[in-house]
Amino acid sequence: MIEETVRVVGARGERITIAAGRKSACGSCSQKQGCGVSAISGLFSGKSIELELHNALGASVGDTVVVGVEDGAFLRMAVRAYLLPLLVLIVTAMVFSRLFASEWLVVLLSVAAMLGSFYFSRATTGKATDLHLLRIVSTSNI
Repeated sequence: MIEETVRVVGARGERITIAAGRKSACGSCSQKQGCGVSAISGLFSGKSIELELHNALGASVGDTVVVGVEDGAFLRMAVRAYLLPLLVLIVTAMVFSRLFASEWLVVLLSVAAMLGSFYFSRATTGKATDLHLLRIVSTSNI
């Protein structure tokens, strides 16, 4: 199981909202000074994402909690996010190249199909469905 410590930023009924910071491996890399990836990731490093999940432990705003995701769920998310759109792009390019003579039309339709697979994957995947609240690390003193 992959675990992460995060802060609770909102609570509504049986649901809580957590704020998770985006991380990059660039912080520990010795080549980060001359790397383009490090420069690009620096643009987004301060941003955090907010996720809503079931409050099984009674956490409140300001608490620090540990959330986790099963290894298999993490792999499924990676396949949906990276492998599926790539496969859709390759397969549709092969199919459309047999149907149409125009290369531009093949490229346009294949990219549209790939973007459609991104949308389909996002629409069919519930937000934070595989994320579970494991324990409360510290409680706020509000």
